[in-house]
Amino acid sequence: MSTFYTFTNVTTRKPHGCAYCHRPIAVGAKAEMSSGRFDGQFFRSYLHDACARAAHHGDYEDGLPMAGELLVEEYLSEYREAGVLDQVKAFWPTIEEDAAN
Repeated sequence: MSTFYTFTNVTTRKPHGCAYCHRPIAVGAKAEMSSGRFDGQFFRSYLHDACARAAHHGDYEDGLPMAGELLVEEYLSEYREAGVLDQVKAFWPTIEEDAAN
């Protein structure tokens, strides 16, 4: 079976869930939409702009982490390394407190 996908930068017209951090993406937010076919299944997913940068910065050869696979400290580290932590705080203002707990 063939696998293919595309990435497109979009401005959301309705709410979505982020495939990276699993937090809501607001209407009118900048996001990355990916769509394609994997393992015979068609898919479409959305990531916050900052999450897309962190995901592309990280090494996720087997795909993005699923809900609960990364600890909050790991997300925090990825955002810091990608230089997008300030942007992330706009939609996850308690990330540093959550990582400390």
